[in-house]
Amino acid sequence: KPTLSIGPYHPSVYLVREEWPSALGRGWSGKLFGYGVQVGCRIGLYEYFKKFYSDVLVDQNKSIIFFVSSASAQIFANVALCPLEVVKVRVQAQPNFAKCLLDVSMMIFSTFEHTVDLIYSEVIQRQKEDCSRAQQLGVTCLAGNAAGAVCL
Repeated sequence: KPTLSIGPYHPSVYLVREEWPSALGRGWSGKLFGYGVQVGCRIGLYEYFKKFYSDVLVDQNKSIIFFVSSASAQIFANVALCPLEVVKVRVQAQPNFAKCLLDVSMMIFSTFEHTVDLIYSEVIQRQKEDCSRAQQLGVTCLAGNAAGAVCL
């Protein structure tokens, strides 16, 4: 049978061999905040989708509406959890990455704000107030993706 071999420099080997007890404690903030966001999204969006699908799927069995609502909410909740879970794992497995979620969060927001300023001043070459809502949304999405890519 083929077996999975993890080399001696893999982060999980380093974690177990070098920093086992302290590394587990380092990831608590990402886990706590991440699952808090996931549960909040899951419950809040479930209520939103339940109303939405009840209005769209009139005369349908309530169980179908509940199922579709919960599935839709779970998708968004998991997407919200993923970046926070990545931070948690990297904080645990890469000691020089960051000390906690707060370090990474501050870096993400700082990168986001500087990216927004850069896009308006160098790319669009207009003030935010002079741009349409669609342009502002595009700048926000682009800056958010850039900040996430740079910081994670």
